[in-house]
Amino acid sequence: MTDASLLKIDADNSIPAYLVIAQRIREDILSGVWPMGARLPINQIVEQYGVSAMPVRDALNQLLGEGLVTNVAHKGFAIPVVDSAYIGDFFELRRAIESLLTGRAATRIEDTTLDFVEETAGQFVHRARAGDVAEALRLNRLFHRTINQSAGNPMALEILEGRSALIYALRRKHGYTADKITDVENEHAAIVRALRARDPEWAEAAARAHCHSARASSLRAFKQKTPD
Repeated sequence: MTDASLLKIDADNSIPAYLVIAQRIREDILSGVWPMGARLPINQIVEQYGVSAMPVRDALNQLLGEGLVTNVAHKGFAIPVVDSAYIGDFFELRRAIESLLTGRAATRIEDTTLDFVEETAGQFVHRARAGDVAEALRLNRLFHRTINQSAGNPMALEILEGRSALIYALRRKHGYTADKITDVENEHAAIVRALRARDPEWAEAAARAHCHSARASSLRAFKQKTPD
């Protein structure tokens, strides 16, 4: 693992120290500084970031609630191993929640918001085809988050987004194939058409189909780029 620069915790900062530490660890997990499956000993984090031990445990508990780390008895904190089982379980959760939210959004989303969603979908395709995976991922998340927020169910949205980070990190690592970009373009367009039609059942079905496709492509990418 590469060394991370020391964190500067400003005593006058209104943001609690544990949240500053949590944000840094989160960024380093998602960028691969801390590899998936790695243990996160508190003393190593203290040394790595040059911080005191007291807020580190609070930071790790914050990330535990987000699903970015686990805490196993007698073993301590660690980053989950993202394998085929993890991917399958995540997309089952995503299919259930996202189809619900997309269906609800069909009767709630405003026309101006739909225009923004459609524009974001187009920007995603442009950036993905240009090879800018990080920006394409940001736009993809913005596309779905905007729709999901329109559903008016913040609890469901929190659960979904809190479990998405490691899957997005996997996509960032593997990137997008040309075929995948085309699939996502078509699937996003189907969701937008269903929302413009104000048809909850169609919107739910389009979201489920999109999740099914994302699950299949994520599993293929994982298997192709993971040594036997």
